[in-house]
Amino acid sequence: MSSLSRLRALQNICATSGVDGLLFVGGVDGKHHAGSRETLAWLLTGLNGRDIFGYNRLDSQLDEAVLLVMPDAVRLYAPPDLWKRLQPLLGNWRRLQVYTPPAAIIDDYEAVEEHKIRSFISIVRGVRLIGVPLPASESAKGPGAAVEAWPLIQSFALQDFEKLTGG
Repeated sequence: MSSLSRLRALQNICATSGVDGLLFVGGVDGKHHAGSRETLAWLLTGLNGRDIFGYNRLDSQLDEAVLLVMPDAVRLYAPPDLWKRLQPLLGNWRRLQVYTPPAAIIDDYEAVEEHKIRSFISIVRGVRLIGVPLPASESAKGPGAAVEAWPLIQSFALQDFEKLTGG
């Protein structure tokens, strides 16, 4: 199954479920969320079946990925090296918006993290209802509570970004 077919399957979920988008956050920024990890691996690397489920570590570059799939568009945050690797695979995706830090800041960890937060704010701006794949154990305590513990989600409330997010 090609990445375009896989993308269309996710877009169909958005279109039929009533959500405006599906959010997948890799690595520590999503608290190593299994649903995000598995979906990113499935969609961006072509892994499937046994290779994905229970797969504890993604390619370290995928740990930095943030993906929002909407019924008719996709927004992706990816570091430059990951984006370079993904370009041939994602070249036929329509309405793909890519956020990647500029080369001038790539060696400055703090600047890259700030760029990622600003990119995340842009990625979710205007999207009213976002779905996240949560296992029953996490959704039992309330889906909002599970996702609000993710560092990238918490960055929304940082005072430095209050003008962008409303606090």
